[in-house]
Amino acid sequence: PSTLLPDDLDTTPFNAMGIPATVLDEKTLAITELTASEIAQKIAARELTASETILAFIKRATLAHQLTHCAMEILFDYGIKRAKVLDEYQAKTGHTVGPLHGVPLSLKEHYEFEGHVTHAGYVSLLDNVSEKFSLTSQLLYDSGAVFYIRTTEPQSLMHMDSINNITGRGRNPHKTTMSPGGSSSGEGAIIAMKGSPLGLGSDIGGSIRGPAAFNGVWGLKPSSKRISLIGSISAREDTTCEAIQAVLG
Repeated sequence: PSTLLPDDLDTTPFNAMGIPATVLDEKTLAITELTASEIAQKIAARELTASETILAFIKRATLAHQLTHCAMEILFDYGIKRAKVLDEYQAKTGHTVGPLHGVPLSLKEHYEFEGHVTHAGYVSLLDNVSEKFSLTSQLLYDSGAVFYIRTTEPQSLMHMDSINNITGRGRNPHKTTMSPGGSSSGEGAIIAMKGSPLGLGSDIGGSIRGPAAFNGVWGLKPSSKRISLIGSISAREDTTCEAIQAVLG
């Protein structure tokens, strides 16, 4: 990620946000201020490409991570390659892959990601390499979403804070001595810093709603069982709580 930053920050012009202009130039700022819906519409209308969109959000996500430690795994190369494939498909066919074509989408880490370790904050699961995407992630991928970052969470996903023994503590972008909330900690932080326009989190007792409130962003906890949990890693593994259902949102 450091390669995205200029070599000499001291002599670089700064924009209105106090960030080096070569990092967040006006075009990057304009793209990353768009909502997910606006991004999808502009890419479909060929006013933007998936490639220039993901590069803009990668720049802002880099700054978000450096400030808040919001990333569990950085997948920038993966996102760039995916965006290029989507652009080539649109250029060749004149159509988009689906309603999320080219939209950058951040993922809470505990959803299985093909070929990558999925551990839900547990050190004991650091050798758990996923063979495929979780079902909901696959549906988002098939709809055209571009995955590029997996975000942090507390150990066991059961805390309203953000700390684990793998990547450490996440922080609140509004005040870095404060918590971003949990357990969808990194999602709250990265979306607040416009490093992601849309993200996938999960909630039982406030794990989406808490980070949304802590970071000043919108969160949605859908009704139980409306969005599939197949392929999400948690403490329960082959059991489930019948009284209070976890949900993705």
